[in-house]
Amino acid sequence: MPDNEVELREQIITLQKTGQALRDARNRYRRTSEPFDGALHLLTIENDNLRRDARHRPSRRLRVPVIRAIASNPERRNHA
Repeated sequence: MPDNEVELREQIITLQKTGQALRDARNRYRRTSEPFDGALHLLTIENDNLRRDARHRPSRRLRVPVIRAIASNPERRNHA
């Protein structure tokens, strides 16, 4: 067998091992990411539902009446 053929066979074996290691790493990442994908999906649905519900509820922001705002500001009290 010529030397260059031996080198090529060694390179092929090295590349096959590297390819297998990369596939193994990819599979580990896939298995690891699946629970996160599911959790992200559920949180997205929950967030959408909360936004939809919030649109139908009255606002919970406190509104300060104008009279109270004028009474608490001495400069505006003189102009009212």
